[in-house]
Amino acid sequence: MQKTLPPKFKDPGSFTIPCTIGNHDIGRALVDLGASINLIPLSMLKKIGGLEVKPTRMMLQLADRSIKYPYGVVEDVVVKIDKLQFPVDFVVMDMEESADIPLILGRPFMKTAKVVIHVEEGTVKLKDQDEEVTFNVFGVEQQNHEKETSLEATDELLSITSLTEQAAKLV
Repeated sequence: MQKTLPPKFKDPGSFTIPCTIGNHDIGRALVDLGASINLIPLSMLKKIGGLEVKPTRMMLQLADRSIKYPYGVVEDVVVKIDKLQFPVDFVVMDMEESADIPLILGRPFMKTAKVVIHVEEGTVKLKDQDEEVTFNVFGVEQQNHEKETSLEATDELLSITSLTEQAAKLV
């Protein structure tokens, strides 16, 4: 009896969603499961205007292990995603603004927006109390299920794996 392993895929990459703050079309915000905060550059905050920046004693350790001190925080900023609106607290950093990705929406936003990521379908769903919106976020090439390889595992291979695991336990 042969069992076929599921196909292996390449990394679908990160994804962005369109958003608006106030009357300002922000463009596409990076939705990042690896980010424990929502981040907005000071320059973007100044363009939006009318938001109160509060001081903070927070310090951030970046992926490269460097330590950065935020400019401040802004609380309860209404972020509009399609027809949905969510209150978001942002950490404000005095840093160069990326033209492609002007802000980062991290796990706090994802929890608030009840985000569901369906990697296989390439979609992200956001919900509020009454409505939901779905975005196709990984692109057409990912929708075509870009396969690297498909392997078949036979009973013989499974037996070899099992014997190898048993031998490792004896050592």
